[in-house]
Amino acid sequence: MRMQGMAIRMMALCGLGLGLCVLTAAPAAAQINPFRNYRGPVVSKADIEAAREAAARLLDAPSPHVGAWEPWNGPTGNSGTLTIERIYRRGGHDCRAVQSDVRYRAGETRNFLLQACNVDGRWRLAS
Repeated sequence: MRMQGMAIRMMALCGLGLGLCVLTAAPAAAQINPFRNYRGPVVSKADIEAAREAAARLLDAPSPHVGAWEPWNGPTGNSGTLTIERIYRRGGHDCRAVQSDVRYRAGETRNFLLQACNVDGRWRLAS
């Protein structure tokens, strides 16, 4: 009986501690989240995966050239194209400047210029 009472107290304390962590973490996250009031179009994880697969096809092409492009279509109706704008080497690595044009299902478009370099056989975003 005494062990059961201790177990109940421990569960209550753990619940209280977890609750405090959640309550204190929420304001901190809100303070550092630059997107907390963002109301524009978004892409889903599945859209990002579709774009990632298109990027892999484009970047791993056997004979890359400026102007080569690859489309992607996300399951949510968002879509886009990735186009090689520049091919160069930096720090001994093959790199590409890739224009990303995203068309959101609501009709809005956004453009981004991404830099990617092949490091140890994997393409990584570069600054």
